[in-house]
Amino acid sequence: MYKYLNLLNLDVVLGAVICSMAFAEILKVEVEWSSYLLLSLTVWSIYTFDRLLDSLRSDGGNRSERHYFHHKNRIPLTSLIIVSIIVSVALVPLLPYKTLVWGVVLMGVVLAYLITIHSLKIKWLVHKELVIGIVYTCGVLLGPVSIFSGEFDGSFYLLCTIFFLTVLNNLFIFSLYDEHFDILAKFPSLVTVCGARMVKGLIIALFSIAAMLNALVFLHLNLLVSTVFLSMLFMLFLVFWFSQNPFFKSHYRLLGDAIFLFPIVIL
Repeated sequence: MYKYLNLLNLDVVLGAVICSMAFAEILKVEVEWSSYLLLSLTVWSIYTFDRLLDSLRSDGGNRSERHYFHHKNRIPLTSLIIVSIIVSVALVPLLPYKTLVWGVVLMGVVLAYLITIHSLKIKWLVHKELVIGIVYTCGVLLGPVSIFSGEFDGSFYLLCTIFFLTVLNNLFIFSLYDEHFDILAKFPSLVTVCGARMVKGLIIALFSIAAMLNALVFLHLNLLVSTVFLSMLFMLFLVFWFSQNPFFKSHYRLLGDAIFLFPIVIL
């Protein structure tokens, strides 16, 4: 069951909403349901559209399971994306003004990303993982942060940084697992451009930084939040460290995406 949720990108959507709700709980703000619904539709549309384009660019022999699924179901998925866009537009008037303004800016970044990575086909471009990480993190934070009227303390900035580093490592680790496929399909990624050795070193460095920052969060925020974010890092580290293990090779996406469900215990 969870496998199909992953193929449909629904686990990514659920993870984004849960993380956004967790940040809202930390800030003690009440985010409108329309913001969460728009976040869900936007995340699903972007992920699905990106994979549909990738599935069209690769031939049948070079398609991964998720790209084969999207290619096989491209007509109904494309129709659902159109419906999602229509519903998203209808939700715009229901958003708080600041959320709307910040959302428009974020959407501009997303459109620029899609154009450069797909239309221009810049092979040396290594910003794919970085841009996705920034957009995903900003999308999760957009609702709670845009309506928060107080002053952000240092602990919250640390928490946002840890979350961003976790998202980045998630993307980098997936690139390591997908290296062979990306080379065959000629998909640009940090691994295919910079090499696996450099990316592994970067992942370890990001893990180390995130762990140290999490210790500071433990000292200045609270045990529950610190434990949740540490658990996310630990699970992701296992996915990275046991990359040659058959179980992790078969389930790395399920496990890697599932970590964004962990913050549900904060709610």
